[in-house]
Amino acid sequence: MLIGLTGGIGSGKSTVSALLRARGVPVIDADEIGRAALTAGSPLLPEVVEAFGSHILDDQGQLDRRKLRAEIFSSPTRREQLNRLVHPYIARQRDLEIDRLRANHSVLFYDAALLLESEARTLMDAIVVVACEPEVQIRRVMERDGISRQQAVDAINAQMSLEGRLACADYVIDNNRDDMAHLEKQVDELLALLTQQAGRHTPQEK
Repeated sequence: MLIGLTGGIGSGKSTVSALLRARGVPVIDADEIGRAALTAGSPLLPEVVEAFGSHILDDQGQLDRRKLRAEIFSSPTRREQLNRLVHPYIARQRDLEIDRLRANHSVLFYDAALLLESEARTLMDAIVVVACEPEVQIRRVMERDGISRQQAVDAINAQMSLEGRLACADYVIDNNRDDMAHLEKQVDELLALLTQQAGRHTPQEK
């Protein structure tokens, strides 16, 4: 089974992804693919620089991700422009990884913040949403990134709403508490259920 994992900024999606990997479950990470696509030497980076300007590079010619993030959070048009450049590359790499891993694993995850806004959702056999209340998100993002409340709110509002995500979810992991034991228990219960279901599951056709 191919399971989509998603959640808003500050929800704890990356923590859940790490817990899955620690349990031997393969996780294909869209952010990791995207980061590789925008490193120096990547054929995609010059296209992004042409679209957004050389000011998004640091003194060593590497992408300054904070500057690019500021660009895309400030403008839906700029965000769409970046998505049009990066998403086809991510999709190709994702599909290669899915094909490679499916041969040896009954359950694998695709971790993507924009899963529900992309064509990738149609490939998933189920969707898992990591969820927490907006005030919890705001606090975590402020603490993690060292930014103001308004900057955190803007970053959260640039993404799909919690209600929108929950409407698409087959399974929800509640991460309102800062309680790792509670989170691990939910991950273990979900894995047990998915492993059981995978035994009688026929993969989707591409």
